[in-house]
Amino acid sequence: AGLVGLLTAAPGLAVAGEQRDVALAWLRANAPRLAYAERPLLAGQRRTALLHLDTRSDNIRLQGDLLRIFDWPFACIGPPELDLVAFAQSIETEGGPAGERTIAWYEEVSSVDRGMLAAAASGIAGYFTDRSPKPDLPGLPRLRAAQRRQLTASLALAARLLDLESPTWLESVAR
Repeated sequence: AGLVGLLTAAPGLAVAGEQRDVALAWLRANAPRLAYAERPLLAGQRRTALLHLDTRSDNIRLQGDLLRIFDWPFACIGPPELDLVAFAQSIETEGGPAGERTIAWYEEVSSVDRGMLAAAASGIAGYFTDRSPKPDLPGLPRLRAAQRRQLTASLALAARLLDLESPTWLESVAR
């Protein structure tokens, strides 16, 4: 029920605009399942990797055959699916293919824990649910709009991974 609590707190649900009531009904119906899906992130991890957690186009560069990743303020250790979902939703947010396509490309070269994918998508959606309604920060005028786009992509991805009803109200989130 964390998503419901976060979004219904002023000004949280304001991100849904005119679809506020639809968003609240969707969240009341689906937040328990999203919260349950997120639980594996809190458990001890069998597989861990070095995580970036902010991989997006302005933090990566191709240099010949090498991929360089910049800006590591959130570096930590955790399940590789967390970074995969963070990157997949970022690609979708920037106009690329749906998150599932990026995940499928990754699965061509490495194994993926499907339960952990859903956990990661739910957790990331919760993060952007918390951040996106906050006031703009001085010097970062586009941050909250970017986070609302990431909320839209990550929550829709989580819903698809968990076979939930599509959160159509996300179309009304101010971007």
